[in-house]
Amino acid sequence: MNALEVPLLTIPQQLLPLLGVLLLALLLSLLLLVVAGSIGWALATRRTTHLLRWIVWGGLWSALLAPTRLVVEGVSTQMVELLGGHLILLGVLLLFLTPWAVFYALRLFASTAAVGREQRYQMGLDCIIAPFAVIRPLLLSLWVWCLGISLLAILFDFGVAEQLQVDTLSVMLYTDVDPSAVLLLHFVALLLLALWLLRQAYRALPDFEQAGINAEKIDAARVKMGVGTYLLLLSSTLLYTSLGFSLGPFLYG
Repeated sequence: MNALEVPLLTIPQQLLPLLGVLLLALLLSLLLLVVAGSIGWALATRRTTHLLRWIVWGGLWSALLAPTRLVVEGVSTQMVELLGGHLILLGVLLLFLTPWAVFYALRLFASTAAVGREQRYQMGLDCIIAPFAVIRPLLLSLWVWCLGISLLAILFDFGVAEQLQVDTLSVMLYTDVDPSAVLLLHFVALLLLALWLLRQAYRALPDFEQAGINAEKIDAARVKMGVGTYLLLLSSTLLYTSLGFSLGPFLYG
């Protein structure tokens, strides 16, 4: 069949995998922005106890090191059917990507910790919304980083999506005997987009040496934790869920 004779109705079907990956990455990046931004802001600007820091970093490393395939195998079939494969896929990838986003947010927000109360007063930010006013210009860089790592995770994740029977772009490429050139082109285009986003976000990180900001100045500018302790404790302990899912098949057989 000549390329000109291809029905126009088949063109949107070719774009469905591309749109699916973009929508999943967009939703995942927004979730990462909220979760990682909250944890990173608390770690960068608030004084926390050693016990709380051990709990937070333990949760981050457990979520980072737990294999995603083992995590999804520990999820019950009833939960997958109840929530749907796409939501479980987002949850598993969220657990894995949260540490990467927190590491970036911690580095990004560390510069705001050096902005003491006197400087905030001079900037006209001496009010209860001062923290949000300080980090608001940085949220775009954090979201760009979250979107970049979300795209990479969805593009290269095959085992989790296959286990949940979710037809992502990578699953279609790996399972098709003769994948079309359009799918491969979409994969390469999204990969280049993700790498470009990560490059832009990395360039937005502050240069502490050039700004004359050292670790002692950042520690001195930190304030008391307050009620945020409970939010940080809750959000960080949820990261241990991936460890529980990973050990589930070994504990229960």
